[in-house]
Amino acid sequence: LRLRGTFHQPSTRQGSLPSPETGAGKTGVLLFNSGFLPRSAQGDLLVHLADKIADTGFPAFRFDLPGLGDSEGDLPEDAVTFVRSVEKGVLAPFASALAAKVARFHGLEKIIVGGLCGGGITALFGTAAVKGSRIGGVLMLDPIFSLVQVQEPQFQKKSRASRWKVSWLIRM
Repeated sequence: LRLRGTFHQPSTRQGSLPSPETGAGKTGVLLFNSGFLPRSAQGDLLVHLADKIADTGFPAFRFDLPGLGDSEGDLPEDAVTFVRSVEKGVLAPFASALAAKVARFHGLEKIIVGGLCGGGITALFGTAAVKGSRIGGVLMLDPIFSLVQVQEPQFQKKSRASRWKVSWLIRM
């Protein structure tokens, strides 16, 4: 699959680069798409975050995972199935493979992975997907800490005048 992303080049302004002693110049940050929205996320949060990270001298990357935003791939037909798949770590292999490729291509010793909501969850699962990876940390912004559960439709016959009633309950 071809995954689409954006590179935020680190600032070269005087005094903006991390010192060589910290090794920070060899570390990058990879942010994953939060869900159905493009890699900018709500209110362009990830754009602003990646810009600020790059301003401090770290290379920053924002990527849409399979089926999200501009990237190739298929998604389930309904949102609940998608959210459940993210909660199970289905996108983790893509996240860890992408982190390794970005780190290798840009000569980074370590890469911090993260994202908003589902992107943060995927980052966390991605760190566990590969032993000995270059992942050096996880940044989770507003992750879901409880499983989304849907009560199956309950059909109740109220009266002859009314039709079947379908009720859905999403517990969070």
